[in-house]
Amino acid sequence: MNLDKVIGVLSAMQSLFEKHKVGGYDLLVKNFKERLQIAQSPDAVALVFSDIAQPGMGSLSDVYISRNNGNQVDDEKGANNELRELMTKLYFAMDEYRKEKLLKVDMNWFQIVATGKIP
Repeated sequence: MNLDKVIGVLSAMQSLFEKHKVGGYDLLVKNFKERLQIAQSPDAVALVFSDIAQPGMGSLSDVYISRNNGNQVDDEKGANNELRELMTKLYFAMDEYRKEKLLKVDMNWFQIVATGKIP
């Protein structure tokens, strides 16, 4: 497996953030994509994966699309369901690549956020 699946999900996520004017997160995701596209080693990929899976404020797990947050959205529930689906797809794409390439990346927190399951 190559990184195309992960980059594809990140592209869809970037488009969602751009569509709803989710400030800063479109650039964050673009940065992750660019770093993966030029990654020359498993360690470089693992570092990007670690950054993606990082919990806390400012991370992907912190996003909630809402008019109250200044986002341009009519259907908040639909937009956040789409985001949650993309988070789940991203987790599984990253996890598949991680297992195949034997990358050492702690994705436990990201698994909980993306799938709702405790590892």
